[in-house]
Amino acid sequence: MKNLKILNGILGIAFAGLVLFQTGEIASKEAELHAMSILEAELITEIEEIFAEEEEFMLEELIIEEIESQEFESTIKIYDNNNKLIAEGNVEDNPELRKLVNQADLLSDHQGTKYFRIAE
Repeated sequence: MKNLKILNGILGIAFAGLVLFQTGEIASKEAELHAMSILEAELITEIEEIFAEEEEFMLEELIIEEIESQEFESTIKIYDNNNKLIAEGNVEDNPELRKLVNQADLLSDHQGTKYFRIAE
């Protein structure tokens, strides 16, 4: 009976030591994995910043191209509800035409000519 208690005590201490040893080993591996994940996170952040800058630059280029490509020099034709031509010309040359364009709805844009209809 006494030997059984001693054996149980030794097994309990051995089991506790084994658990502590395994826990320490797992913690050290987690620290290594954590260090790797920090490096990976920094690398991913740098890559995302590079792409964000490129996307931002591309977006700025698209906006500039859109503004530059707006065809103010294109011919504008404005029709009434009866499909009668009310006005025609270039918006930059004619401020009255610009006012009409602002009131009208765009119908079509074909080969540099924009067609509008104004509801009266």
